[in-house]
Amino acid sequence: MPQEQRRIATIASIDMRVDYFDGAVTAIRELVWLKGGFVERADTFMRGGLGSDNFSATLRVPAEGYDSFVEELGQLGEITFMSEATEDHSAAFFDASIRLSTRTIEEERILALLERAQEAGEVSEILELEHLLRNVRLEIEGLTRQIDHIDRLVAFHTIHLSLFEASDDHIAVVMSFAERSGRAFRQSVDHIMTFSRGVVLFVVAAIAPVTVLMVFGLVALVAVRRIGKFRAGR
Repeated sequence: MPQEQRRIATIASIDMRVDYFDGAVTAIRELVWLKGGFVERADTFMRGGLGSDNFSATLRVPAEGYDSFVEELGQLGEITFMSEATEDHSAAFFDASIRLSTRTIEEERILALLERAQEAGEVSEILELEHLLRNVRLEIEGLTRQIDHIDRLVAFHTIHLSLFEASDDHIAVVMSFAERSGRAFRQSVDHIMTFSRGVVLFVVAAIAPVTVLMVFGLVALVAVRRIGKFRAGR
């Protein structure tokens, strides 16, 4: 298949660190608009007193302006991570195109037969042909949507963007340290509880035989006293 006929979509993932969060988000939105693209999805994660917000978005940028967009995006902050992947939709596109062509020809033939049946007044044949025509047109609509979707994927590259402030690095370190400290504390408590349970079980195990002997001794003493009283009475 010639390269110019292929349908290949590009998907990129970019992480950026900026000094001024709010200004960077505004500048990115304007840059996408200037390049003829659009923001497909955007999420802002609130972090309250712990630091600034995090911005995550899915951007759609025209294929012909993709390289210049990435270059200008790098001027708004520091790109700390970037990966690119491609999806080849060529086979699906040409399969749908061939099926669409076949169904279009079939639609024309059904219309010709339907016209003749209407002229002849064949009611049963008319109903059958109309049913076939509806099914063919539904399939034509589905194939047309599939082809249009692939064309949009190829025409607009997809960029998954994550944006955070430089100060977030320190916050991440503090949060990581706090998480590790909390985990260590919980493990220490678990060890102490386990040790305490072991001590209790050991004490119980050590005292149990002595307790049994004492009980048997008391029972024997009571029995001896009763036997003595019985003999004295006789």
